[in-house]
Amino acid sequence: LPSAQEYFKYYGLTQERLALAKPDAIVMHPGPMNRGVEIDSSVADG
Repeated sequence: LPSAQEYFKYYGLTQERLALAKPDAIVMHPGPMNRGVEIDSSVADG
């Protein structure tokens, strides 16, 4: 199993990855968010 840091490195949603999405893309998450594992705080806070 990957560590939380490895998981974030390969799969976490960062500003850089979000920049590749269409400009009108909406980020939806059912919560609770695992900040720094699934999604970067800067993305979560918009």
